Amino acid sequence: MVTMKKVDVPAFHPTNPPNSLAPFLSFPTLPIVQHRPGRGWLKEKLRVGTWKKEGLMGSMEWTVLKREMRAQVRERLRRMDESILVQESLSVERQLRSCPAFQNARSVSVYLHMPRGEIRTQDIVSTALQQGKRVVVPQVLDSSNLVVGDEQRTTTMVMVPVRDIRDLTTWPKNRWEIPEPPIQPGTSEDDAWRILEESLGTRTLDVVITPGLAFDERGGRLGHGRGYYDRFFDALDQRQWNTPTRIGIALGCQRVEKVPMDPRRDRPMDVVLFGS
Repeated sequence: MVTMKKVDVPAFHPTNPPNSLAPFLSFPTLPIVQHRPGRGWLKEKLRVGTWKKEGLMGSMEWTVLKREMRAQVRERLRRMDESILVQESLSVERQLRSCPAFQNARSVSVYLHMPRGEIRTQDIVSTALQQGKRVVVPQVLDSSNLVVGDEQRTTTMVMVPVRDIRDLTTWPKNRWEIPEPPIQPGTSEDDAWRILEESLGTRTLDVVITPGLAFDERGGRLGHGRGYYDRFFDALDQRQWNTPTRIGIALGCQRVEKVPMDPRRDRPMDVVLFGS
């Protein structure tokens, strides 16, 4: 188990000197194996594990850094044996049972895993329910049932309660083959937050168990690129909820030396548990 102090990423400010971002930009343990046209200069910077471009990085540079790391970690996951996935999922569940933040939590958000490439979480959901915790799981609202007013967004992630482990076997699966609780058409984002507050009885969510494609031991997290969890953490702040303990869980092959974290928008984890 790797535990970090909140918050490991320094605040971004336009007047920060360029080298203030240097700690986030080196991950030499991941050799670059892919090259995209027009990015030869970036490949060379990453190959030597150092960013020497002067000035602050823009969104495009962060995007390319993350894209390269995602490609490499996905290749690791593609080669992973199923037996290792099972073994490491059990290891993470045991570590989580011993994690003080989880032990003391009264409410927990747990992601539901994809068929491959993620720590399996059904045992975590079962453990939390058996311990009397209130459990919520992600639900992605899309354009067919999302009402967001003037905001130009077609999807958003909310949390909905799960009361019985058997629900996970009866819920329909989404396009990622993940079980999702059914939701009434026309449900707005505000409706979903209101339902969440009513189910918890408070605007407090103690722990958010967070998936990702890669993690480092400083709490850096690289997601799949859709930004659902970063926006969810932002929404907790905007709606004046508490700040939960963010726990990342990952397979051993998802551990990297350093995740490229954009300090303007990426949220670090407070705890990271690796399967090996």
